[in-house]
Amino acid sequence: MRRILIGAATSLAVWLGSTMVAEAQGGGITPTGPVTLHAGENYAYTANVTIPSLNDFEIQLNVYKGRNLTTAVLSYDLWVYGPTTLTYSYSQLVTFAPPCAAGEKYTFKAKLITTNPVLSFDATPVIITVSATSPEPEPEPESYLQPSKPFDLAVEAIDRDRRHEA
Repeated sequence: MRRILIGAATSLAVWLGSTMVAEAQGGGITPTGPVTLHAGENYAYTANVTIPSLNDFEIQLNVYKGRNLTTAVLSYDLWVYGPTTLTYSYSQLVTFAPPCAAGEKYTFKAKLITTNPVLSFDATPVIITVSATSPEPEPEPESYLQPSKPFDLAVEAIDRDRRHEA
């Protein structure tokens, strides 16, 4: 029994230590995308990504429907090889097929995984309930190429200025 407790305490210490190291490394992923989703539309998930070092990294995005948070209905994976900066803007268009319907709830979970050091950062989940319709678009401005009323154009012919001719 004593060995089991020592093993459990050691496992907990290793897990807690790795979590603290991950936080100290300065990496992470923060969602910045829209917080609304309208029936029949797709969703553009966006996030700010900070990596701890200039090594390859992966971003995983999983989309869950309803209360089921174990089986993703959509999954996206992006690898970045040879990054040149420590910060990135991530954007992923989530295409629903069949289209999403009003009242459905979706949870978007993103994860940043770095390769050296091997670390994992979970983003705050984005939970959205689909609304019925999108707001009415603003009216289009009248075209600037077509005038709103006709006008007359007058052209007058004039003689050339011959004062400067030799």
